[in-house]
Amino acid sequence: PTENWIYRMLSNFRQTECWLATPKFLDGEFSLPGARCLRSPLQPRLSSGKFRGGWQRWLRAATTATYPWYLRARLRHQRIDVVHCHFAHIGWHHRKLARRLSAPLVVSFYGWDYVRLAQTDAAWGRRLAILFDEASCFLCEGPHGASLLRNQGCPAGKIRIAPLGVDVASIPFVARRKQSGELKLVQVASFREKKGHIDTVNAYADALSSCPNMHLTLIGAADGPVQDAIEHLVGARGLHHRISLMPGISPTELHARLLDHQVFIHPSRHAKDGDCEGGAPVVLLDAQATGMPVISTTHCDIPQEVIDGQTGLLGPEQDVASLCQAIQTFYAMDQNRYTTFAQAARSHVEERFDARSCAAEVEAIYLELAAMA
Repeated sequence: PTENWIYRMLSNFRQTECWLATPKFLDGEFSLPGARCLRSPLQPRLSSGKFRGGWQRWLRAATTATYPWYLRARLRHQRIDVVHCHFAHIGWHHRKLARRLSAPLVVSFYGWDYVRLAQTDAAWGRRLAILFDEASCFLCEGPHGASLLRNQGCPAGKIRIAPLGVDVASIPFVARRKQSGELKLVQVASFREKKGHIDTVNAYADALSSCPNMHLTLIGAADGPVQDAIEHLVGARGLHHRISLMPGISPTELHARLLDHQVFIHPSRHAKDGDCEGGAPVVLLDAQATGMPVISTTHCDIPQEVIDGQTGLLGPEQDVASLCQAIQTFYAMDQNRYTTFAQAARSHVEERFDARSCAAEVEAIYLELAAMA
């Protein structure tokens, strides 16, 4: 569910017949009636809950291991013009399939695969070098992502910038009321270090002394050490009644949940293990499309999505003082200035990040590669 941008891209294709390949599909809200889904024969058993513990782990491993052979069998008599793999490790595992199909290989990088993947295991550094040589094209969200690929040895001529988009027409713009001396903040992100929740809480706590009429809501999934650290910090700073911690929500709930808040905060940062956004969180576009200004950082390609001083306020990553100042600025902001930010945020997403135009750019790349094959 947190990778729903892939669905947005696919659902806005107009010239492409899609075959979707993944060991496990999520049924329900990500339905693509025009696409052909290549489901593993093992998935019904994997999803049924009949096997527990070790059996479930064994079945999951078996599904992943046998899936490439299943794909080759299903596609061997089909004409495939382009193979597009999302995330670098998927590109590596399916590069031989593209070769067998005599189809150009496109690989999209999204975040942790830019830097962290190669840092986790030296073998991935060698694999990426091979992938850079074999694949025809690499897609990234913006200029920062492109520079990361070049620094790792990817030929500049193979790198294309293809921004991710949102379905602007389906996102309601809401003219929120905002008086000086009040602020409702929200952050929606998985509880992972690179999302900057700790910086959010510390900056919010520091701003409370001069901005008492505020509330912060943190919405996220993935129990673990980051969530534990957030809960500990909230308790240590006495913020239980000032901060609401809520479980993750589905993409269909997102826009409705944002309507009760005035500013979206998301101070992305580099994690200690090398993980980063690579590009920028698409949820920043969702928030702006509803007419919500953003407080964030200059991390990776975020300045492409959020225009500092126009659609939001940006500061250096891991800079709590800068975040605190941005919170104070929006707290003091009156209706007129707030409305200017809100309208600029919506217009920015409409002009540069509409999913239809973003998908058309990817399709143009497909057609170009297919013509050269």
